[in-house]
Amino acid sequence: MLNSLDEQFLTTSQEDKKLQIALSRYFSSAQLSPECQERYEAYLKKRLRPCMLKLLEIGDFSRFVSFAETGWMNEKLYQEAILKSADLGKSEITVYLLRNQKRLSVRTAENLALDF
Repeated sequence: MLNSLDEQFLTTSQEDKKLQIALSRYFSSAQLSPECQERYEAYLKKRLRPCMLKLLEIGDFSRFVSFAETGWMNEKLYQEAILKSADLGKSEITVYLLRNQKRLSVRTAENLALDF
């Protein structure tokens, strides 16, 4: 059963609103149906850069960590996240990214190796 945010996600044509809903639902502690989980994940994976930028803009550290831990970001996007977080003064996120760069980059490389 869909809640009101899930219905809004399906019906709105406003990309910013869709992105906000997808981020809040996918990275929340609320239990999602498998269909909703798949829908939000597919949407977010197609919009990795806007996701990263929105999470940095919001400054929600725990949600940003959850996003980074998915392993979806490639090296270029990861480097952009470091620079952007520093530019925005999001020091907690910048420090997290710098401290975990090697681990997350290796994980991304492993994910890419599995695709071949």
